[in-house]
Amino acid sequence: ESAFDGCTGLTVVTIPNSVTLIGKSAFDGCTGLKEVTIPNSVYWIGESAFDGCTGLTKITIGNSVTSICSRAFYGCTGLTEITIPDSVTKIRDYAFYGCSSLKSVTIGKGVTEIGECAFSSCNIDTIICRADNPPKLDEHYYEPTSFDKFETLIIPIGCKDKYNKSSWEHYIKEETSEYVNDEDDEFPSYHYENDIDWLKEAYCAMGGDPENYRGGDSLDNIMDYDGY
Repeated sequence: ESAFDGCTGLTVVTIPNSVTLIGKSAFDGCTGLKEVTIPNSVYWIGESAFDGCTGLTKITIGNSVTSICSRAFYGCTGLTEITIPDSVTKIRDYAFYGCSSLKSVTIGKGVTEIGECAFSSCNIDTIICRADNPPKLDEHYYEPTSFDKFETLIIPIGCKDKYNKSSWEHYIKEETSEYVNDEDDEFPSYHYENDIDWLKEAYCAMGGDPENYRGGDSLDNIMDYDGY
């Protein structure tokens, strides 16, 4: 615990494969730290492990981590995106609270629980949640607290009803819901957002002729070619 706590001059760290856990406050307040790769040997990221690492712009989490503890990345204001691997089951309270530059979050298939204010006070545009079963969100007075708000939610195809019937319904916007193909992955997903301009892009990405695009409020209404 607190192995490098407050080492503001630390800019680079290499975590060897012999390490299996990152203890409480291990790099707390290391404001000069820029980039961290957590190897596949690590299964645990402890409480406040990277709390206040304001210079941290990139974090790669290995495939063996099962839990991201409370305040693990609290106040990492330089982070712009984060991918939670499929091995993670729980993202604890305030894990990414105050990551004010965070725009994109990918949540792995194995996540079952996202704690209180885990991603609050961020500025998230897009969440990709790969979990077929919607992770349980922390709620106060029937209102979820895990996120403040975000613009776009992408979830696995066929899971729309599950998410609508869960606490995620508070974040899902009403106007558009259809599947698109994420260019960075192969799985098709439902896509929720306010603006329906993306439909033309989705139509073309799935093989539609741009000249035949005639608009509509869902892909079901605009697909008009062989195979759909």
